Amino acid sequence: MPRLCFRGDGSFTIIQFTDTHFINGGEADQRTLALMRAALIWRLEKSLPKHHAL
Repeated sequence: MPRLCFRGDGSFTIIQFTDTHFINGGEADQRTLALMRAALIWRLEKSLPKHHAL
C-alpha cells in the first residue's frame, strides 16, 4: 500500500471522488474514469521533481 507523503511544510493533498455512479461501463463511465485518471496523474506529476517522468 502506498505511504502518505507530507511536503516539507507538513501539508499533503487529498483527492476525493464522490457521487460516481458506474452503471455498465458505457461512455459516461469511461469519461468519469478518464477524468479521475487525469486528476491523479496531474497531481502526481505536479508533486514529482522536475527531472522525473511518468
